[in-house]
Order: sequence, then structure tokens, then C-alpha cells
Amino acid sequence: MFSDDSVWTAEHLRTLQPTLGAALLGSGTFFEKLRTQLASHPPVVRQLGVEIAYLEYLGERDTGAATKRTNLGALFDLVPEGVTMPDDLSEILDGGIASYGPASTIAMLTFAFC
Repeated sequence: MFSDDSVWTAEHLRTLQPTLGAALLGSGTFFEKLRTQLASHPPVVRQLGVEIAYLEYLGERDTGAATKRTNLGALFDLVPEGVTMPDDLSEILDGGIASYGPASTIAMLTFAFC
């Protein structure tokens, strides 16, 4: 999504699945915890994690586009050098299809089951 590289491979998904399937307890925002989960992986696997977070965030109508871009943008130092969010994908962050309401406070749990 964010590059032409082979990011969404079975190998990368297998590498990432146990990490995203494990709950991170303790303090911090969802994105701080996601950063901790992704940090130990190779850059391309971290990119996959950021792209999955993008897809999860895309449908959320309660959060404005600027906040979505800020939260996702804070993870881009984890991805391979030169990878950025394409303009067309950034533009469609405005809006969403569902109001997550109180469920947004348990984002980590819903993300784990993606």
C-alpha cells in the first residue's frame, strides 16, 4: 500500500501475527503500545504493521483526519527509509464508515483480531 515492495506476504504476516495477537498491558496510548510491539521486527514487517493499523483506522468516523495522520505519521520512522503514506491514501482518512464510540478505548483488542 505505502510502497511497491512485497510487504503483504505470508511470511511477513506469520512473523507479525503472534506480536499483534498478544495484548500489551500497562500505560500508554494504543499507538505507543503498537510502536513497542513493532520495534523488534525488521523494517518491512513493521511497515506491514503500520499498514494494518492504517486499514483499521480507515473505517473510524469518530476520529478526524488530522488526528489519524498524526497518530499514523508518528510510526513512520519504523518503516523502511523513504516509505511514506501516499497522498491518495492520506486524503481518504477523512471520514469513515462507523462510529466506534466507547469501543475506541479498546482499540488494542480489536486490532489484535485483524
